[in-house]
Amino acid sequence: MSVPDEVTVYEVGPRDGLQNEDALVPTEVKVRLVEELSDAGLPMVEVTSFVSPRAVAAGADAIAVFTGASDAFTAANINMSIEESLDVIEPVLEQAEELDLWRRGYVSVAFGCPYQGPVDERDVVRVAAVLFALGCEEISIGDTIGVANPDDVRRVVEAVATEVPLDRIALHLHDTQGMALANVEAGLELGVSVFDAAVGGTGGCPYAPGAPGNLATEALVRLLEREGIEHGVDADRLDHIAASLREVLAR
Repeated sequence: MSVPDEVTVYEVGPRDGLQNEDALVPTEVKVRLVEELSDAGLPMVEVTSFVSPRAVAAGADAIAVFTGASDAFTAANINMSIEESLDVIEPVLEQAEELDLWRRGYVSVAFGCPYQGPVDERDVVRVAAVLFALGCEEISIGDTIGVANPDDVRRVVEAVATEVPLDRIALHLHDTQGMALANVEAGLELGVSVFDAAVGGTGGCPYAPGAPGNLATEALVRLLEREGIEHGVDADRLDHIAASLREVLAR
């Protein structure tokens, strides 16, 4: 394992970031945000959430499916067990493959659950392996409540990499305890080359009111620049987008 020469910055702000903000963001502002992020060089921008086949009619060319590594969390979040959620996900992924959609799978609460507490990495591996076997081309391992530290990142990523190729693993980090960038560095040392982030650090943790949200895209990009890692994003333009978004959100 070695630090990658190039990293993909996967932008989740318009979806994961804004859905946890109190301020109502008008549709035209969201559209402009997505366009600006794309123009700034973000290769992947997660736009919104769908819960019906209308995602295809809207012109989506990629989809993501979500489950968790804790039954307590999936029960509270989607009123299903992990196994039930995977049973629902399977035909969705099958149809997505038929439609030639790129497919991503999220494993939430991979480092800790607000209901269960600590999560065994073996549970993370099991779910990640099933999603990969069902056709997900990338598996995002989520620190949903922001409790991970670098040792946790090493422990979980190394375990998942026994079942999922390292170049198919992404890290989805939150900055609840101010550890997101340190966790990025741990992931880089392991060879992880895809990181999720939200412009402006939008979002938050519903289980920790007032806590910071997702890893800020602009902070991730600046870290990559300091490390000499290619990322393809216009950092100055991204800073401007983040500042404008904070104004909209009255942050």
